[in-house]
Amino acid sequence: MKVYTKQEVRAMRRGPSLYAPVIVNFLSGRTMLFHDAEGGSIRIADDVTPEDASHIWVRYQAKQQDIPTDRKQFTIKGSTGTAYTVTVRFKQWSCTCSGFGFRKRCKHVEQAKQLQREL
Repeated sequence: MKVYTKQEVRAMRRGPSLYAPVIVNFLSGRTMLFHDAEGGSIRIADDVTPEDASHIWVRYQAKQQDIPTDRKQFTIKGSTGTAYTVTVRFKQWSCTCSGFGFRKRCKHVEQAKQLQREL
């Protein structure tokens, strides 16, 4: 298997990825792992550093059509006047109140569900 030098690694270009390449030291030698569409790995020289490889990946930029729109937020006032944010995303409800944090249910979520039914 070819061993890529520091200069060859610096000259590489790859497609978009969510994660930077990872350098791993195996008994068989240093290897760089890729998480892009091409995937795979290459053998690299011992002097190649993560900084040498950091330019390779281009962070994936989400397009508008990639962002889920199945998310709604409601502001619900509690009994003491505190405003809580209730969020529903992919049929999963959450609330910023401490009660929801403990029990995973609260009256604010029930109020938001009622508001959604009325819409």
